[in-house]
Amino acid sequence: MWVGDIVRSARDVLQDNDAATYRYSDDSMIRAINMAVFDLRRARPDYFIGTYATPIRFATMLEEDVPLPDELFPSFVKYVAGWCEMRDDEYTADGRAVALTKMFYSDIGAI
Repeated sequence: MWVGDIVRSARDVLQDNDAATYRYSDDSMIRAINMAVFDLRRARPDYFIGTYATPIRFATMLEEDVPLPDELFPSFVKYVAGWCEMRDDEYTADGRAVALTKMFYSDIGAI
């Protein structure tokens, strides 16, 4: 799972595809990916069997690999899009941002 692929797919969900006027920087979206890894590790430590004692490696560039199964790709896209929208949605209790975040937890079997 490549960081850049997650970011590009999340931009599609967010309708944030005009490179000249991105609403969300690559850095903020990469931070969201790192937060998704933390949340996955907290909710589903079984994805980290054999590596739980090792510190989490932070992604810093679009060209990096996220060392997790590819089937988590759609879940990460939802998390990143939801995390980005949380900043913009003044009605997060009813908004799409919360729905996307809940879908992440549902996808990984945490709820």
